[in-house]
Amino acid sequence: MTDALSAYYRGAEIKPGELGAYSGSEAIATIEIDTVLASFDWLPRHGRYADVTTFIDGFFAAIPKFRRNGRLPIWYETDPQAEVLGWRQHAYAASVKASVPRPEKQPEPVVANIESAKSDPAAVRLSVISRPPLTDQQSDDGGLLAELAKAALERTAWPGTGEVVVLWDENSVDQANGIVAKKTADLALPWMSGACEDPDNPGSEATVFCEGMLASYPIFKVLVAFFARADSDFDPTTEENMIGRTICRPAELDMSPLSEQAKRLIRDGKLALVRPPSLIDCLSLVDRREADALFVNELEGKLVMARLGLSDTFRMIEGAVSVQDIHIGVARDRPGANELLAALNEGIGKLKAEDTYSQIIVKHLSPAPKLGSAQ
Repeated sequence: MTDALSAYYRGAEIKPGELGAYSGSEAIATIEIDTVLASFDWLPRHGRYADVTTFIDGFFAAIPKFRRNGRLPIWYETDPQAEVLGWRQHAYAASVKASVPRPEKQPEPVVANIESAKSDPAAVRLSVISRPPLTDQQSDDGGLLAELAKAALERTAWPGTGEVVVLWDENSVDQANGIVAKKTADLALPWMSGACEDPDNPGSEATVFCEGMLASYPIFKVLVAFFARADSDFDPTTEENMIGRTICRPAELDMSPLSEQAKRLIRDGKLALVRPPSLIDCLSLVDRREADALFVNELEGKLVMARLGLSDTFRMIEGAVSVQDIHIGVARDRPGANELLAALNEGIGKLKAEDTYSQIIVKHLSPAPKLGSAQ
């Protein structure tokens, strides 16, 4: 790093393994640069000045929430109080920047003791995808479903259920590959019902799971609903209103909860379906009016909208909801898979008969995020 470069950039390095095309053993020297969010410097008397200041207020208020609720490191690197060489901060942003605490080190995620799982043959390895509030890597107990799964295993008579080791996967593709191909885990969570029986359900990861997993008794149920803009006339209860519309469903979620009427309209080309990578992508499409509604489970949808400050912008359409069971998947070719499945089902039954079951649910879901609704 030369003196001239150091005036503008910070030195950094790319470590081996962080760059897919690089197979060397030495770190590569590089630079870090700042990213700025720029705005036109409207005069205070201009009508758009108020739009900018409203955005600044909302954005600055959201940053601490994103740090608390999310796992993305970018929010721990976002600092409205930072000075960027060559840039002048918006006057209003400069006046309120102190309201945002300076970023601290991102908390370490809750990780599994993998070595314990390797050394203890009785340990049960539970692979979980973080999908708050159902599962949450930042929670000490792993979130609602992880705590229910561990409580169910504690109530089994099967001698193999020793320590429960939670292993976190980024997405369903990694989870399926880890359990079925690499055999790094014994159980998978969450696994939605209907994905294997539905011929309209696309996705190679679903095929891998259906061929390589056994499903437990339902451990929890969720409502899957349409969310539309509050000012939208979208109504999935009538076929006439669905024709010519566009709905959004995140790519990693199966299509089984969708009504037969909606599936038929999609097959006939009368209802468009878009499948972006994430729930937030669907929200963005609907917010920009590039889609009429997104179709996701109520708990995840409401939580994400509340965290993004969109609770007043969207409404849940209660007249067209589906109920979807959530199961724990057991690796089919795991030694003793059928015995583990039977023990797990026994534990789920015992847990549901106890007050502990409802207490765990209330603990994780109360108070629930509020959102507008339409009958």
